[in-house]
Amino acid sequence: YLKSNEEYTVDVDLGKLIGATGEVEHFIFKFKTRPLSYRMFVEGVHAPDFTNLKELEIHGRLNFNDPVDSSKLNKMVVAGQHGKELPIEWSVINNKTFAFNVRNVSRGKKDSEVIINANGGSVGSHGNQYKKIEVPSLDKFKITDVKVRNLPDQLIEVHFSDPVSENQDLYS
Repeated sequence: YLKSNEEYTVDVDLGKLIGATGEVEHFIFKFKTRPLSYRMFVEGVHAPDFTNLKELEIHGRLNFNDPVDSSKLNKMVVAGQHGKELPIEWSVINNKTFAFNVRNVSRGKKDSEVIINANGGSVGSHGNQYKKIEVPSLDKFKITDVKVRNLPDQLIEVHFSDPVSENQDLYS
């Protein structure tokens, strides 16, 4: 891969390539690669264990336009709740896409929020991204996320703050 945000000069030797001579023997041009950029997606709050709704996780991912060294991601993204930093677990989908799980998100008697900050400077990208995720209190049942999925079938995916019983009648 070529390095992001770099200018390159190319000299095509047309003399060797197609036998051209004189002024057209060399074709010289410059180009510049795109700056490294990324987008952060948060897929909502999830309970890894439906028997313990006090401890949650937040799932998300980072998508880059160019390959990134995954060892730099821990310095790039920070998550916190109640003024405390939360641990983040990473998994590599490919060299441009990385999934993350923010662990130890607490759900208590009052609503709270988790702040996720991404600082692109640690991977050589400009710009910061900021996400605020609401964590509902234990006594609230609410929709926490809605997504439209079009492929392979069209559907609406709805996430709730608490598990819904498989026997729950959602039609009436």
